[in-house]
Amino acid sequence: GNASWQFPKKPYRLKFDKKQQLLDAPAKAKKWTLINNYGDKTLMRNILAFEISRRMGMPYTPYCRPVEVILNGEYKGCYQLCDQIEVNENRINITEMEKEDITQPNLSGGYHIEIDSYAWSEASYFVSNKGIPVTIKSPDEDDIVKQQRDYITTYFNNFERAVFADNFTDGNNGYRKYLNIESFLRYVLIEELCGNPDELWSIHLTKERNSDKLNVALVWDFDIAF
Repeated sequence: GNASWQFPKKPYRLKFDKKQQLLDAPAKAKKWTLINNYGDKTLMRNILAFEISRRMGMPYTPYCRPVEVILNGEYKGCYQLCDQIEVNENRINITEMEKEDITQPNLSGGYHIEIDSYAWSEASYFVSNKGIPVTIKSPDEDDIVKQQRDYITTYFNNFERAVFADNFTDGNNGYRKYLNIESFLRYVLIEELCGNPDELWSIHLTKERNSDKLNVALVWDFDIAF
């Protein structure tokens, strides 16, 4: 975490040599997170919000379980074992792009981006025409090529332009042309129900191959919610 790394109780990321399926998690992956939840004295807010997400029908809700962490023989406290937010068939289930995907239709996706107030600290990001910082999560900084970066940057700017246009409510040419409204409304309802002040601080979006719309992929980060 960006802010959470500054706290006395540190967050951690686990990376295994081979893909592992931890406890009862649906995903088999190398990367996992141990969330410190330092700002949440109940140690329950993320877990509760993720349960609300499942009941609200989000297509993907991050896996999490409360665990106790002992590192090098020293007890570190109660943590939240959680998915690493990444493209994976049991995490963010979109097409994973290759460097060779530089012409249509392959160039159209899949992308995982994040409206991210910490984007400037990330290796791969852009700032939209209206000044919105956006991190490109997938393809990651080691794999993305110029054609892919240009495509998703232009696409986001076209979406943004439609939001600010005079005809923004137009069903064919307004923002609905670029956004899966149902996914956005589910996201807003969950965030508002949980009273999350980080609602607009970080929004994970995906664009699948051969799709014309951005989808809100998941909810995340409720340590100061409720």
